[in-house]
Amino acid sequence: MSMDLVVLEHSVEFAATPAEVYRALMDSKQHAAFTGMPAKIAAKVGGAFSTCGGNNFGFTLALEPGARIAQAWSHRDLPPGHYTLVEFKLSKSKRGTKLTFTQIGVPRRAAQWLNRGWSEAYWQPLAIHLDARHAS
Repeated sequence: MSMDLVVLEHSVEFAATPAEVYRALMDSKQHAAFTGMPAKIAAKVGGAFSTCGGNNFGFTLALEPGARIAQAWSHRDLPPGHYTLVEFKLSKSKRGTKLTFTQIGVPRRAAQWLNRGWSEAYWQPLAIHLDARHAS
């Protein structure tokens, strides 16, 4: 079966170091804290993850602490057995960290809600979470 696939790209900045952003994404407790949903992340290459209460799941393909995360990523609403490739690249910026996100292999029919989901469920609450950590 052939699917029409697209690529999603986001670029966001956070007032935190690349190491802090990396930890928030890869630490189960911090991930659960900023999304408000359970997360179980084996923070190692080959490790499985389940985030947002099991809605998102997959395996970590590559890790460069403080710099890069690559994962085979799926969602409960994607076709069974369909994984996308996600990459989070972290670099220093004037504000703190620039996160460049790419998701390859997204079914076109899921692109709109996934795009919105990354912004609403990840980038916005992550910014609030990181800002709160720096305010204390």
